[in-house]
Amino acid sequence: NISIGLEMFPVTFQEILNKWNLGILSKHEFIRESRWYVNWNFNFGFYEKIFSFAKENGISMYALNAPRPIIRKIRMKGWEALSDEEKRFVPQPDLSLEEHRILIRTIFKTTATPHQMKGKGFDMMFKGLYRAQSAWDEVMAYNAILNVRRDSSNMVILAGSGHLLYNLGISHRAYEKSDLPFRTVICVEIPKEKESFRVSRSLADYVWGMEEAKRAAFPSIGLRFKKFNGLDNLVIEGKPIEGIAKGSDFEKGDIVLSVDRQNFNDINELRIYLARSQWGDEVRFCLLRAAQEKEISLKFHLPQEE
Repeated sequence: NISIGLEMFPVTFQEILNKWNLGILSKHEFIRESRWYVNWNFNFGFYEKIFSFAKENGISMYALNAPRPIIRKIRMKGWEALSDEEKRFVPQPDLSLEEHRILIRTIFKTTATPHQMKGKGFDMMFKGLYRAQSAWDEVMAYNAILNVRRDSSNMVILAGSGHLLYNLGISHRAYEKSDLPFRTVICVEIPKEKESFRVSRSLADYVWGMEEAKRAAFPSIGLRFKKFNGLDNLVIEGKPIEGIAKGSDFEKGDIVLSVDRQNFNDINELRIYLARSQWGDEVRFCLLRAAQEKEISLKFHLPQEE
């Protein structure tokens, strides 16, 4: 008796997941109605076999997350600033676990971060980042317990490793609230030049070694878009620091006039279009920057090694 819990969807999208499980939606309808590329940053192709398996075998899928505006408010102002209605979505996060704080701080400091978030800027930002991270763990643990108790299932939770490492995230909070048993599985890439790779035994209950891939099955664009009231066009949210767009001449605030001569005024629709591109493809952006039109050709090839 298995169910699947999903980090990528807030609970407000549960009805869409139910329609998928019942076979009401095709793949393309599901991607549109679920706002996949607004709620999540990875190509649906990475998850398609899991979603198809769940539908074909009648396995329930549950949204575990909270709406992003609520998490954003917690990051900026704290849980206490939420309205009573918003607090219904997110239990008050426990911020007292020092080992978890050290882990999350280390993760944020060792991953690619914008220049303004380094040094003293990082110290200023981390308090809010940790509130948000803890709120994500708290709400996903809460909703997992709720659904497991409702249908008496064994839930497999699909979540990023930052929520699982050393059993300090979702699993710790779920166990504290329910005493339900759990096991965590984390994948680790083994560099091609090595036969083995040493990891901490406490990293997870099970560590799955995977051969390092030359490239991902689906290209990561590395571009983020924003929508502003009163403006039909989409806007580049920030200079790309990862993916195939890294090093390209995109700047924060660029207005997207067209992509391959097509107009897009919806983030999900543009990202659906870009997600169809495979390695070796090329798309052309027409941008507006400082009142001047600018064309950029984005080629889907691996970034040059530094």
